[in-house]
Amino acid sequence: MVVSFPTDLDSIFSQQYERIVNRDNTVEVERRVLQIEKTKWRGTLAGCRVHVARHIDGSWSVVLRPHLLGRYPAESKVGNLSFSEEQ
Repeated sequence: MVVSFPTDLDSIFSQQYERIVNRDNTVEVERRVLQIEKTKWRGTLAGCRVHVARHIDGSWSVVLRPHLLGRYPAESKVGNLSFSEEQ
């Protein structure tokens, strides 16, 4: 008999971090600052311990279980831009 359990592969294959929300409702991870929107169920999230995940596609999510606080796109990449100074 084979027993299978439901799995969330996106969660399993993501990099997981634990962070504390700053006073301005932001979370810092890997030199990125993620802004958490206001919630109806709590005045501020400052001081809360949250779970931050970087997913396979490069996107980010912030969770205060059981609430998903936000999803953030992968870092945008600017093409091969070069800037030169005219003298």
